[in-house]
Amino acid sequence: MASFIAFFEETGLDDVRQVGGKGANLGHLTRAGQRVPPGFAVKAAAFDLFLSGNDLKERIEEVISGIDPGDLGMVDRGMADVRELMESAPVPQKVEEELRDAYKRLVEGDRTGGLVAVRSSVGTRDLSASSFPGQMDTYHNVKGADEVVRLVRKCWASTFSYSAAVSRNARGIGHFDVFIAPLVQLMVPADSAGVVFTANPMTNRRDQMVINACFGLGEGVVSGEVNADHYVIDHDSLEVLEKEITDKRVKFVLDSGKGSGTVKVELKEEAAGRPCLTGEQVARLARIAREVEESYECPQDIEWAYHDGDLYVLQSRRITTLADEPGEAPDVGEGWDSEFDTRVDTCYPYYTLSNISEVLPGALTPLTMSGIDSLDYGFVKTNTNFGLMKGITPDSEYTFLGVFYNRAHLNLSVVKTLTAKLPGASAQEFERMLPEDDEGWEEGEFRLTPRSLLGMLPPMVLIPYWMIRTPRDVAAMRPVMEKRIADARKLDMERIPYELYLEWMEGSRDYRYRVITHHITVSQFAVVYYDLLRELTEKWLDDGQGSIASRLVTGLQNIESAQPSMEIWDLSREVLGSDELTGVFEGNEPGEIEEVLRSSTSDDERAFVRSLDAFLSRFGYRSVFEAELMLPNWEEDPSYVFAMIKNYMETEHELGPRDLVLKQERVREETYRDVMGTLRWHQRLLLKLVLRQTHKFVVMREYTKATLIMGVAQIKKEYRALGRRLAAEGLLERPDDLYFLKTDEVKALVGGEGPDAPLPELVARRIREYEQNKTVVLPEYSRGKPKPLTGEDLGVKGGIEVLKGIPVSPGRVTGPARVITDPRRNSKIMPGEILVAPVTDAAWTPLFVTAGAIVVDVGGPLSHGSIVAREYGIPGVLNVGVGTRLIETGQRITVDGDRGEVIIHADEPIGEGGGSA
Repeated sequence: MASFIAFFEETGLDDVRQVGGKGANLGHLTRAGQRVPPGFAVKAAAFDLFLSGNDLKERIEEVISGIDPGDLGMVDRGMADVRELMESAPVPQKVEEELRDAYKRLVEGDRTGGLVAVRSSVGTRDLSASSFPGQMDTYHNVKGADEVVRLVRKCWASTFSYSAAVSRNARGIGHFDVFIAPLVQLMVPADSAGVVFTANPMTNRRDQMVINACFGLGEGVVSGEVNADHYVIDHDSLEVLEKEITDKRVKFVLDSGKGSGTVKVELKEEAAGRPCLTGEQVARLARIAREVEESYECPQDIEWAYHDGDLYVLQSRRITTLADEPGEAPDVGEGWDSEFDTRVDTCYPYYTLSNISEVLPGALTPLTMSGIDSLDYGFVKTNTNFGLMKGITPDSEYTFLGVFYNRAHLNLSVVKTLTAKLPGASAQEFERMLPEDDEGWEEGEFRLTPRSLLGMLPPMVLIPYWMIRTPRDVAAMRPVMEKRIADARKLDMERIPYELYLEWMEGSRDYRYRVITHHITVSQFAVVYYDLLRELTEKWLDDGQGSIASRLVTGLQNIESAQPSMEIWDLSREVLGSDELTGVFEGNEPGEIEEVLRSSTSDDERAFVRSLDAFLSRFGYRSVFEAELMLPNWEEDPSYVFAMIKNYMETEHELGPRDLVLKQERVREETYRDVMGTLRWHQRLLLKLVLRQTHKFVVMREYTKATLIMGVAQIKKEYRALGRRLAAEGLLERPDDLYFLKTDEVKALVGGEGPDAPLPELVARRIREYEQNKTVVLPEYSRGKPKPLTGEDLGVKGGIEVLKGIPVSPGRVTGPARVITDPRRNSKIMPGEILVAPVTDAAWTPLFVTAGAIVVDVGGPLSHGSIVAREYGIPGVLNVGVGTRLIETGQRITVDGDRGEVIIHADEPIGEGGGSA
């Protein structure tokens, strides 16, 4: 093995530190006797020598030291400067000599034209499991030693790509803890190519293999642009169990004219329908695939190619999405693994669904999940600004978040570590309902030591600074977001060049990160001040359940999430003022009303459509489960708005939302006067200050969330247009398949590449897993990956008469329950009925106008449901856990918003229409 070059036959899995993960795998396959296209790795030692020459590392460190990781524009510019430094620096002479000599040896005698690929093989110094997909450069169809030397240097420079830098900052990985060992490998001008799975990913059967094949390069299969031939093979006998030969129409070949990249070639009709593999080739491929699996001792996803009768193994990776038993769905009680599951750091093992499930409720699609890194960034950036992140570096994909069973979780261990740095701080908002029998929970309280005292100094300066600055930043943020949305609406996402689309989406990231950071910052201030208010009222006013504190933050008038209800109420009054409109709403289902209205020539109906459009222009960005990208907004589907109008038509005029808020304003003012009359002067002064800050940040929290959702709504529109376009061009089978790709896979697809697996099977597998995970019920708190709850765990119909939760809005009401799990399907609620819901975001709040009280499975005192319940003066108990499973529609229940109890009157008969909505 030379000093700086290692040919594949000289490397193996033990050489990851020098050749990176990809190089080590290709070396392993080569040494296992597989025919791998010849090639070599430029070792990490060469990368290190390159950095040490010409003071390059010091110059890079100087640039990086001046970059604020939280300023994404600065990161982008800084990384561009670093790459320019690296791409203009000379390759060390010793390295270049060995590289040129190795390239000469590689291409000598090659009958395919001497074209090579220069690929990035990435590794970390400490052999950690961190991966960096799509962040480093790869080049195909390269010819000539000069070009190889130039592209090796560009691969090195891509260590400092923008996306790689942001990823490292988020994960707490040092910039020089990552290396690239570029691979130079002969290209194979494939006659046919594709993938083979040594276990059936569609049925979870390990006794079957699946082959997908196309003419030309495997890009046709990977990108999904070619309808691949499909084979199912018996793993042991290698007998063909299923065979489907498709009309392939096109193939991808190397673009020899351009000298780089690939070109799509039309196939003649008689060739398009022929099998691209002979029976002998299928059997040989299956046999080789089984050998590869045996060498790794686990099921493999293998890329392959045939050229001139020779079979090449191009790449192999472990299949990570199989359940434990072949052909069977995993047992719910035991759980199953997913490619999206977060790696758990044993130093930060505790997770909770509390509060985060209100922002990201239910099972999320892969496209939505792959975007929550921006939310994690917001947490990291906020607490870095506060000077609290030192020493908090979980070995996981995220710092504050986790994903299990397609559901977002909050890392409670990180939150408690954070709050332990400040006296008086607590994670109370996230741990009010912690299991008492788990001795592993840390107290997470501040302890006064010389070290902790020193650590307090930066936060004591930075937190007040951001408390003063943030309101100004928030006020300036909304106009910027509105202009961004206005600019987006000028673009025709179904026709603009894909390059422009990618550029636009890249630019959107900075806006999204900035808004999320503001929202997290404001939310943390709101939590701190509300908890402080609760402590003061409990200490001075014996307010153990927080009823007085709740009344002091009600009737604030300017709560953003309550505004749509008021305007929907106005629309309902307009309907009631016209016999024609009343007939339309009473005679049609919500999903039919828009078509009836917009096709009418009636003056009343046309006037109403104008009012509706004005409402949608202001609040059409809202929707139920509004952070999920797959679900439409009110502007795209206003049927939920029509359902709310129908509800309000049956509600008396004096129970309108404006009247309710005015009533609560009077309650707040009366409570304030009573409280101030019982306190001493210094207590009044402190309570007044805390209350003013609580009001400000609670209102601001709703404002920033609305701004954030405005941006999400625009992204939804762009993705919806892109899905239609990709389906029309044959790149996706259905527009909605887009939501089952990750963000980087979407970018690769529109950039002319494709994901690392056959697209139809990848999407089908993820849809199957998504549907399966929608049925899962998870515990609110877990140590490590949560274990799904069984029916026995949930205690359904287990004789429970009183559910305990968090009291969020005072008062006591008895009435019939109305269980609504998804208001997109059923949002009918009669005046006085008690809304029982799994979770509530801002779009649920129009239901509160007619509800007599609310009971919600998850949430806390500052949840949207809590805030709006207080605005409308209806009792509320949140965080009851299983209310939607134990309570039935029509059943009489009592909601005690002072004690945090929900009494189920099991002996009462269920009324008409019983059963969960």
